[in-house]
Amino acid sequence: MPSYTVKTGGYDQSLAASSQRKLARTSDGTLWCVYSRSDGTYYQIYASYSKDGGKTWIEEQVSYGTDTQDRPGIAVDSEDNIHVVWRGLGWGDNPTKWNLQYRKRTSAGWQPQEAVTDENADQEHPSIAVDSNDNLHIVWLGLGWGTNTGYYNIQYRRRTSSGWQSREAVSDIGANQLVPMIAIDDDDNVHVVWRGTGWGTNTGYHNIQYRKRTSTGWEPQEAVTDKDADQVNPSIAIDSGGNVHVVWFGKGWGTNTTNWNIQYKRRTSSGWGSREAVTDKNADQTHPVIAIDKDDNIHIVWRGLGWGTNTGYYNIQYCKRTNSGWQSRVGLTDTANNHHFPNGIWALHPTVLGQKTNRPRTGYAFVWVDGTTIKFYRSSDFTISTILHKKFGWKIATQLTFYKRPITISSDSTSTLTDFQVLVTIDTASLISAGKMESDCRDIRFFDSDGSLLNYWLEGPCNDANTKIWVKVPSIPPGSKTIYICYGNPLDTTNQSNGDATFEFFDDFESKSTGNVPNYPITGYKKGQGTDNIALTPGASGEFDSQKVLHPCIVVKDGTIYMFYTGFNDSGERQIGLAIADVENFTGTNFTKYSGNPILTPTETWEGNGVGYPCVIYDTDARIWKMWYGSSGKIGYATSDDGIHWTKYSGNPILTPTETWEGDQIGHPSVLKISSTTYKMLYTGKDPGDLDSQIGLATSSDGINWIKEPSNPVISPSGSGWKSEATFTARTFKYEDDGKYHILYGGKDASTYSKVGYAESTDCVNWIDSSYNPILVVTRSWEGDEVENPFQFSLGNKIYIYYDCWFSDPPRIGVLIIEKKIDTSKWVIKEDKAGTAIKDGKLILGGDDLTGDYEILRTVNTYSESSIVEMKNSLSALSPSGWHTIEFGWRTSSNEKRFAYMWINDDRKWRLYYPSGYVENLGTHTPSVGDYRYKTYVTSSKSRMEQSGSLTDSVEITGSYSPTNSHFELNSGHQTAFNKWDWIFIRKYADPEPTVSVGDEIEIILATVGWKVVNLFSLNSTWKLLTREILDSQWRIFGELVRDVAWQILAMETISRIIEWKLLVAQDISPAWKLLNMSETNSQWKILDKFGLSSSWKLLTRSDETTTWKILNEFGKEIAWKLLLSKSKDISWQILILNIMSKLIAWKLIT
Repeated sequence: MPSYTVKTGGYDQSLAASSQRKLARTSDGTLWCVYSRSDGTYYQIYASYSKDGGKTWIEEQVSYGTDTQDRPGIAVDSEDNIHVVWRGLGWGDNPTKWNLQYRKRTSAGWQPQEAVTDENADQEHPSIAVDSNDNLHIVWLGLGWGTNTGYYNIQYRRRTSSGWQSREAVSDIGANQLVPMIAIDDDDNVHVVWRGTGWGTNTGYHNIQYRKRTSTGWEPQEAVTDKDADQVNPSIAIDSGGNVHVVWFGKGWGTNTTNWNIQYKRRTSSGWGSREAVTDKNADQTHPVIAIDKDDNIHIVWRGLGWGTNTGYYNIQYCKRTNSGWQSRVGLTDTANNHHFPNGIWALHPTVLGQKTNRPRTGYAFVWVDGTTIKFYRSSDFTISTILHKKFGWKIATQLTFYKRPITISSDSTSTLTDFQVLVTIDTASLISAGKMESDCRDIRFFDSDGSLLNYWLEGPCNDANTKIWVKVPSIPPGSKTIYICYGNPLDTTNQSNGDATFEFFDDFESKSTGNVPNYPITGYKKGQGTDNIALTPGASGEFDSQKVLHPCIVVKDGTIYMFYTGFNDSGERQIGLAIADVENFTGTNFTKYSGNPILTPTETWEGNGVGYPCVIYDTDARIWKMWYGSSGKIGYATSDDGIHWTKYSGNPILTPTETWEGDQIGHPSVLKISSTTYKMLYTGKDPGDLDSQIGLATSSDGINWIKEPSNPVISPSGSGWKSEATFTARTFKYEDDGKYHILYGGKDASTYSKVGYAESTDCVNWIDSSYNPILVVTRSWEGDEVENPFQFSLGNKIYIYYDCWFSDPPRIGVLIIEKKIDTSKWVIKEDKAGTAIKDGKLILGGDDLTGDYEILRTVNTYSESSIVEMKNSLSALSPSGWHTIEFGWRTSSNEKRFAYMWINDDRKWRLYYPSGYVENLGTHTPSVGDYRYKTYVTSSKSRMEQSGSLTDSVEITGSYSPTNSHFELNSGHQTAFNKWDWIFIRKYADPEPTVSVGDEIEIILATVGWKVVNLFSLNSTWKLLTREILDSQWRIFGELVRDVAWQILAMETISRIIEWKLLVAQDISPAWKLLNMSETNSQWKILDKFGLSSSWKLLTRSDETTTWKILNEFGKEIAWKLLLSKSKDISWQILILNIMSKLIAWKLIT
């Protein structure tokens, strides 16, 4: 990962302990890191700062003791003063004891050192934070206090403008309390977490404790954990709603109870929620630190063993939690040396001009010790608010310059083209050479005439005289249209090129290396040989699953994949078991059975001698596991806190056979939670061994009380094909963004052997089968005679479908593994030799191995004359015989007749099929290594193909075609080892296509604009206006007098769009105003007073080019505002304010 060196020559404890913040930031963006290292004689405290975002650092020494000084913590206040606390020996009246020291750095430099404690007993591990009034708050662990002087207890002290206040005890019990950490919320409440023994029912173990201090004092202590295994070193942060979030590392959880793993809990106004496992790894994970960004996403970094290639070393790991839950873990380092004490930036305070300068807006940043080197890392999306001012006077920003060019699009079409892709060619090499554009073209932006940002894709190459860029333009009217390209803005640091957002369909195949296309992602599923796709087999004789393992159900949570399944023992009794795999390096088959299996057994009278067919979900709303299972022809329900230990519902069974079509038994539940009050269940009536079994639907508001669909069954046997005799077990049941429900389910024909089909529905009642059914049949000897009970889920770039092999020897669970690089909602991936297709994006299957000729992909949707397909192929080498073949073209829906087909080898270029015949272009050529670009389309009257590259040729044929009943195919042909498909896209068609011309360059200077406020609070204030992007219209106005007159104006979108403005005053003595745009053109604005004054303002607009705005105070004060807007892009505003708060103020802004 990209990182920067803060300081070499440290040691593994330089950033200890993780309960102290080591990284902070002043409002102008300067980063500060505190640490300890040796000065050659003693360990001392140092602080390094960086003014360039962490790339380079300058060190300053903080302590000069004659003994060890370490364990520093840092905080920064709203005046950008730096505050550092640490523990040290050699001070005061008790030089042999650890005591707490403090030092402050102002704009004048480091101030004299102060003693926070001077006790004849050790005081250690201080953690520091500031509140909204710049008061300091410190917690630590210390001996010698209260009634339990021989034990470490948690202490607290506050420093105000009057100095250090009296110490307060956070704990005072006869057991050690250690490593506290502090956080302060927006209401200045103090929150403290620590680890300690002596609490709850597990007094001999360290558990996580919490206490809160409000303006009225300390509230009672609360137990975050009470576990019969140690829980240590908590880290705390608070979100924008005042909820408390805590992470720590502990033993005794999940499946790896002897290892340290990372745990998480949240405290809301309702109390503490359920614990969540961030990791469950069979290797130690320690020292997590938490941060929360502006949008309340949680970021955690820690050090852990067992990851990557250097499993025996502690490396840095990261995980993010959004509203959707925990995302996959990311390994940030993977080296053969230990990494120590990661420590991230976060604090809710200070707030400067409405901006939280130590809370990330997006992303995360942290420091850590790599061996003996202190390093800094910031994620690629890390941003945090920066205030470009000082309290007394402005810091003048560097003048920003960027460039734009008008692009004229001329269209001879008689109608408006919508969402149309145009090709812009520009000399980026000259611009880069002149220093006007970044070397990787990442600063390129396109804007519509109204200022809105446009999607584009950089075909490339960058730094070339003819760089090709495709731009998606929302509307091109007949005649001409102007858009703009902008570049050179140093604030545009992220490449915005996006083919998916630009084209109707796009895939760049991730620039895969050349190789056999059968192993290529675009070929979809390739079934493994031998036992490669056997996912789970029965256990040894005497175990609960010794005879069969069937009915897989998968849940992915917190970096772990849980497979719940039915095991059959030697006596035929069914019980439910669990197998587990790590998301990291998951192969699809590397499951490990849980040592405590089975996890659910028949214990109730109604269950008879077996439970099985588990359907399990993790309910993220309730933070609980839920299971529906089958037993004795009925369906039961159970819940769990950890997915392992289950509690059955006291009202079981929750669903029983009551309808004639259900016979005497129902089972095979498949439950989908749609919302907190809507569940849907598909289930099977009659035993699947009966040839008239069918699928029914039930709905519920709570997952327990169910109402059967009156029109049941919803899926029944039909026709004379694969499901003519029975339908059953809709194990895969999903609802996708396309507004449809998707299922995989079983069917039987007269052979009585099961196969698998796919269907979709908009209401769960009326189902439409795929025309490719059955999509899964027996193709391997180890699968036995049938496949059934499919369960599908996606992970990363792959789709996994697990299924039963009931009649294999022994009965086992198999898996299909499918790579899903292509947007398969628009494409079918087909293997001609096998004859079965990979259907639609969410549920994909394929046939047997690929040999010889085969089709790589073809469109599912038929395309009209509005589509052009373009693609690029690279030929890296020639075959031994000196030829290669690439095939693509258009077919009718019957898949029989091609009206245009391209076939390139050593003796043919084009093969053109008419509905009743074909012609060929038999021109010979000698193929050569290089890149080849292809383009093709079909209309009702013609078909055209073009090729460019080492070969140049094109052909157009006319005739009568039916493009709405056609599809496009791309085939690999022969010699695939030498071919690589670089990219392919589909774009809109127009005849003739628009032409594009790029105009002259215009230099844009983002000049600073000065404001003068006269006689406001008897002080002269200087104001400054900065804009981030001229077309983005994000304006900010800041005042130097932070406490008294901090106004902020935000325009969230361009002038022609709906605009939301806000005017804020930082201190309650002055009103905060809000302006809201109520409509888009003839806008009516209202300004409301935040503090209860009954002020009502109105702002009216005219609809002509020069818009005049006027605001009048309805209470008769002599106040008048006037805003002038001239023309569409050049903005000239004037604001006049008279007689506000008996002060005379005149403002003027011109841009």
